[in-house]
Amino acid sequence: MHMAELQQKVEHTPNLPSLPVVVTKIIAAVDDPNSSVSRLNDLISQEPALAARMLRLANSAYFGRRNGLVSLPQCALVLGFNTIRSLALSASVHQMVVAAGVKSFQPQEFWRHSLGTGVGARVLARASGQDGEAAMSAGLVHDIGKLVLDVVAGREYEQVLVRAQAGEAADAVETELLGATHGDVGGWLAAKWKLPDVIVAAISHHHRPASAEVQHQPLVFLVGLSDAIAHALTLNRPVTETDAVLWQSASVPYERADELGAEFLKEWKLAEEVMGTADGEVARAA
Repeated sequence: MHMAELQQKVEHTPNLPSLPVVVTKIIAAVDDPNSSVSRLNDLISQEPALAARMLRLANSAYFGRRNGLVSLPQCALVLGFNTIRSLALSASVHQMVVAAGVKSFQPQEFWRHSLGTGVGARVLARASGQDGEAAMSAGLVHDIGKLVLDVVAGREYEQVLVRAQAGEAADAVETELLGATHGDVGGWLAAKWKLPDVIVAAISHHHRPASAEVQHQPLVFLVGLSDAIAHALTLNRPVTETDAVLWQSASVPYERADELGAEFLKEWKLAEEVMGTADGEVARAA
């Protein structure tokens, strides 16, 4: 398959993952310097299921709340606009994974890795002085191209996964068999969703951060590092085995790797408790 053919499939496949209209409006409102707290609260209240999920997350220990202090009208004021965007994306990606009917890979593993990369990027951003909520948003959706490939090129993507599990580099096999990587495909979808350019860049380039536009590289390197750490922790490997140059490029102090790795894992586990797992949602829906 060539890239042009794959792009055509992505453009013309009707059942691709899509953001709810209200989430698209929330993202646009967060990026609009003229938006008000009342505007965001109005948007959140338009989708009862999303509002309920966001309230539960906003009042959770993960976001520093232990006494149920945040009501719906307080959400945007107390949490801040960027956190609202993270929560909206988290809820949406989680629901996409549950609803996608994934055939090529385990949806619960995909969601767990996406969640870990998102919350881990938030931890690393604090250590590097970057925007933690933008990092979390980018981390949550960095692998969204995998869901797209499962939908539009399932048979070929299964072959990619088999060869990757045998030790071949996944990006190289994706390019050979599909004409583009899951990062490329995820970037196309993110642009279609009208996500901020820096998040599109993080999705497109998380495996090759140096290829991103210079102004986007700090966040792209950060998401790439978070992705690598999440994989290492999943395999019970020390985070110090991840590339020290990647830490440096992300402006995260490598000498704090053990400390930050422990904090990364702690917040990941807490986020799983609060935000749920894909298999758990499927089980409740059955």
